[in-house]
Amino acid sequence: LSPILLVAEVVVVSGTVVASAYETSIQALTRLIDVLDEPVVGGRDSLGLVVCHVLPYLLFNFDSPNLLCISVCTTLKQYCTDELKKLETEQADHPLNNLATMLQQYSTKTFSKDRYQWAKCVLQYLCEAIDGAMVVQMIVLLAEMLEKGTSSMQVYVLHMLYLLLLRREASSASLVINAQVVRSVARHVQGANWREAARVYKVIVEQWQNAERDNTTVSAKCCGVILFT
Repeated sequence: LSPILLVAEVVVVSGTVVASAYETSIQALTRLIDVLDEPVVGGRDSLGLVVCHVLPYLLFNFDSPNLLCISVCTTLKQYCTDELKKLETEQADHPLNNLATMLQQYSTKTFSKDRYQWAKCVLQYLCEAIDGAMVVQMIVLLAEMLEKGTSSMQVYVLHMLYLLLLRREASSASLVINAQVVRSVARHVQGANWREAARVYKVIVEQWQNAERDNTTVSAKCCGVILFT
């Protein structure tokens, strides 16, 4: 997160670090979503952090959404709708419109598949709607939530980490970020969520191997150019 934390980011960070404040932070964020575009609040790019922060709670209550879940989804859906009205493009296939549909289906319990598929759809449309660079910040946030957050949400945080790691750009797969994710996931390898933890590890290893292979290929090509010039 940026050194100078904006209002939305302060609420997110507080709810992440203090497990007992998680639900309270979601209530506070719900009130901030209406003014998310204000620079002091965080701007549209903060949408990724907000959704990542509330999504584990929504997944935990997927089968029986409580009033807070409904309120969050309704407010986020309205934000997406309002943002669409500002755009001069076709709205039907816009990722914000698809995201709004997912939020509506959660509230009305009309999504036809399970919570994990719903999360996949939400994160896909979210990532398509915001700056791709925000995915890295979302991964960092989830690593913090996994390390310090509520234990009942951890299986969902691991699932979200897996999905976002699959979507991040190869150039953003820094050693520092990977190390932070690995550290937060490590204690789950021998626990009840070992399958989810193993999937996260697998993605990181495969991305690292692909990056090494690409670097080797580039180096070999460079050597070939030097040899034949």
